Amino acid sequence: LGVAGFAASPANSQSNPPLPSGEIRFSGTFEDYSVPNVRGTIIEFSVYGADGGDARNNNNPNSVCFESGGQGATARMDVLIDAEGTAFRPGGLLRFIAGEAGETSTSSVRISTTNAGGGGGSALLYTPSDPASLLPILVAGGGGGAVVERYLFGCRGLAGSAARVGTSGGDGAGTVDWSTLARGG
Repeated sequence: LGVAGFAASPANSQSNPPLPSGEIRFSGTFEDYSVPNVRGTIIEFSVYGADGGDARNNNNPNSVCFESGGQGATARMDVLIDAEGTAFRPGGLLRFIAGEAGETSTSSVRISTTNAGGGGGSALLYTPSDPASLLPILVAGGGGGAVVERYLFGCRGLAGSAARVGTSGGDGAGTVDWSTLARGG
């Protein structure tokens, strides 16, 4: 599952609601918190994209086709709480969004292609005041979904690719043209 939250938070947090002390996991919605009034404190944030789904064909119990989904990315940063400069301001809004794990796909059909879903991205957004002007601060992409193909006398597959570090994602493996298959996440 994708996770967004504080890897460490100050013990004297004055946030309302209180800052999470652990992880915020996928729930289908976002969670909002206010920046605590603890000027001079540095808080470490970690955001993890969700893993892609696994693909399996178990038509033949003596030869199960299986490939794993790709791993989601990780993004981390330390943020100073202060009213000056580029620091997070006390009372500002933090919004955590945790991505959902890619759907695992299983087939028992003798000749078939089984495609799993890619993982969802996770993010931390911030605004010093206006909720309509939230800005993405940390974003971690999800891993790619796996694919397996069962044919008459065997099988082959491709694991989902891990999420990439950069400003854009990779190509998805949306086809089973094995000669030109692009791996992405």
